[in-house]
Amino acid sequence: MANLSTAFGTVTITAKNPNILAQFLSLHLKSEEHAYYDTTLTEIKKLDIKEIQQYVKKNSYSSEPDPNYYSIKLNFSGTGRWSFVSNINWFFSYLKDFNKHDHPLKRDNVDPLYLEMAQSLSKERLTANWHVTDSESGCDFISVYDMEITWNPEKQEQVTLSETDEISTDYTAENLIKYEFYDQGEIWDIQYIRDNYDYFIECLKQENTDFSNDYKTIVENILAQPDKFKEFINKPDHDVSAIWYDISEILLDELELTSTSTF
Repeated sequence: MANLSTAFGTVTITAKNPNILAQFLSLHLKSEEHAYYDTTLTEIKKLDIKEIQQYVKKNSYSSEPDPNYYSIKLNFSGTGRWSFVSNINWFFSYLKDFNKHDHPLKRDNVDPLYLEMAQSLSKERLTANWHVTDSESGCDFISVYDMEITWNPEKQEQVTLSETDEISTDYTAENLIKYEFYDQGEIWDIQYIRDNYDYFIECLKQENTDFSNDYKTIVENILAQPDKFKEFINKPDHDVSAIWYDISEILLDELELTSTSTF
């Protein structure tokens, strides 16, 4: 089974006029209803067709360098198959293969209007310019990249116009916070505790009253001798690659501390 990446960013979609933009966005929402690897366009995710038309009319603008085209910029979040690049590669996929019985717009519960809309849109040129921040823990990557794709109506295919990698780095707590997947205090690893030890101690002080009695004792022992615990956490035998989403997980599961542990 493929690993799931987590991504967010912006996409700027360009078409000949606002009506085509609105139709395409409506199609995208319909195609996403059963998507396993989702691409959620934040501003329009809960809108119906008429509301999308109103939103596009209000927020689209003349495109550069071609003022005869119109663009709209949207935020997105998504789940990729290994990486979000797979989602981008599928973005215009429902504008083709209309003869296939398993086309996503041929499901029994889909209004035939959407298939007709897709067939009409397949004759139009559409472009999507992506700015993506993507991550996946199993493959140990965080990346920031740009991709520009277009739907070529003459060839009836999606074409990648450009792809630029801005950043490629390791999947660590520090980087997940730096690139805004999580806020500080929401994710931890051993190296992040080492590099932000004073902040870690402050978090323990603030959260101490919420712990169970046994765990509260562990925290009190750390707070009573922070210098010794700092020496303990800096020992080289700890696994620095494991990511944890709660301080208690690191102390109990990674470090295997108990209420009688000494440093």
